[in-house]
Amino acid sequence: MFVKHYNIYSDKSSVKIVDLMKISTLILAALGLGIAFGILLIYGFPEAIAFLDYYLLSPLGEAFLRLIQFVVVPIVFLR
Repeated sequence: MFVKHYNIYSDKSSVKIVDLMKISTLILAALGLGIAFGILLIYGFPEAIAFLDYYLLSPLGEAFLRLIQFVVVPIVFLR
């Protein structure tokens, strides 16, 4: 999982994580893991869904949307 990033100011190259898989492959893998996790929750632990939704998923979703608004709204108004 290493990507070579070349520094334009020197001849040395640095190694970054994420070379073995392209970004599209990583996104599809994460999508598959999310679907598998959802199926596991629905069929394996249905009583835990409400708890996870209230205490984990809803706050994370709200924080994600607020971060998007925090970044996008100023860009829209500045253009």
